[in-house]
Amino acid sequence: DAARLWAFRRIVRLPLTARSFHGHASLLPQLGELGRTYLAARAALGAAPEWLFQLPSERRPLTRHMAGWVSETLDEEGVQAPAGFVYLGHSLRSGGSSAAEAIRVPRFRGNWLGGWSQNGRTRELHYMDPSVLPSPEAYELLGWL
Repeated sequence: DAARLWAFRRIVRLPLTARSFHGHASLLPQLGELGRTYLAARAALGAAPEWLFQLPSERRPLTRHMAGWVSETLDEEGVQAPAGFVYLGHSLRSGGSSAAEAIRVPRFRGNWLGGWSQNGRTRELHYMDPSVLPSPEAYELLGWL
């Protein structure tokens, strides 16, 4: 129910002003503008669905839908997983977590933002790839952390 979901909601205040991190301009101002445009377009449709990435008349998005969105988007971009691997919705969590770790985002912040326990090892064992190197894109998206 909504009260139970509210208990797990995270409020993240994004710095939407133009800033640079390690010499890389933040993507957050553009992301904020994209978000405002999306919400305005959704409001113009005359409905306020329960979930953020849900349009009027769409059913509540589930984990399997995220896997489909990831698959469709990667296919459109010509991206394929290496042999023996598959990209799923959780790949987004793993990629973001690995990128944050690569640019030395404090572990506490990465755990909090991703909803992982501060005392557990789930993120460390299953959601971080130590072969991921720092990248301009990681600084642009996650450098504010």
